[in-house]
Amino acid sequence: MSDLKKLIIAAGGAHGVYLAAKHDSQLKGKITRTNKGTLRRDGKPIGDEDLASILVYLTGKYGITPSRWELVSGLVAAASKQRMSYTKKPPPPDFVAKVKVWLNNNSPSASNPNITTERIAADVIPDTFSINNRSAEMKVAGALRVLGLRSKRMMIEGVRHYRWFPTERA
Repeated sequence: MSDLKKLIIAAGGAHGVYLAAKHDSQLKGKITRTNKGTLRRDGKPIGDEDLASILVYLTGKYGITPSRWELVSGLVAAASKQRMSYTKKPPPPDFVAKVKVWLNNNSPSASNPNITTERIAADVIPDTFSINNRSAEMKVAGALRVLGLRSKRMMIEGVRHYRWFPTERA
């Protein structure tokens, strides 16, 4: 019997699961967690089926039968943080140009707090906005950032709203 197997059997419970997840060739490096703590196996969220599969594997190979809490605790402790990389594609230059034209006609300033992604999207890409306003607003937000604007949350008549302003230079 290998030293690792002896250690895992002796530890049992959450610590046994931790040791197996860290050192067993079938589990090592395959269990990760997101910043929010969601467990993932090979990049996919771990569900009940995955937990059952890991439990069956640990029971068969090491003879340990941790509770669900011990299984999840051991996996969380052993899991490395997964870097979630979301590379945002910048909006196309022709779209940025359309937003720039709109801004030139509706100059953003502290005295004009009506620069919103909703208003710009409704004017610049009305077809997309009518189908999926959230997507259209996010596209506009990307263009506004490219153009050097920033968003700021403000209270207007007792309601919080996001408005866009030119980036303040120090």
